Amino acid sequence: MSSVSKPHHEACDTMSLNLDQLWKEQGDGKIRVCTLTPKYLNIVWGNDDRYWKIPKDDKGKELEGLAELVQVSWLEVTGVVPLPEVTVGKKYKVRFQVSLMAKHATSWGSCPVFLMAKVGKKGKYSWKRIKSLNLRSSGDDEVPFLIPDKDDGELIVTVTSGSADNNLLYFGLYEVWSGKLKKGLKIHHVCISEC
Repeated sequence: MSSVSKPHHEACDTMSLNLDQLWKEQGDGKIRVCTLTPKYLNIVWGNDDRYWKIPKDDKGKELEGLAELVQVSWLEVTGVVPLPEVTVGKKYKVRFQVSLMAKHATSWGSCPVFLMAKVGKKGKYSWKRIKSLNLRSSGDDEVPFLIPDKDDGELIVTVTSGSADNNLLYFGLYEVWSGKLKKGLKIHHVCISEC
């Protein structure tokens, strides 16, 4: 049994990084992309190795790398990132890169997994049900893939007049409704890009 003073993994602070460290220009420089490793995510039960494996060095300092779900019934992985531009109408796409461990992934075919995001504390959540986990859970490989995928449809959040006064994007991956034990998910990173 793991003895942990705080059972939940708390994200490293993205607010302490400047926008140029977080947001990198991609392609011809017209689109900026932010990639967050699990180090920058809040993971419910993430500090308890009975539920999640998160890479750490010998002194317990967290390393870059993926987070591996051992087993949980309550999946909640969230984060917040400052946006480079919050003009009304500006759009951002949110995706997680994940993989499923072929021999260990269970319950994904019958659990309602959702990805949600909003701009600003008072913003309205946009959400997508992630069906692609259901389709991939029967595979026999661990190839990383993005969710939502083309079959799920993109999750795009738009800066509105009510959210333009706050430059923070809140997002999360959830499955808290079924009560089923879920296993075998690896979270590689979150990708947020301008549209």
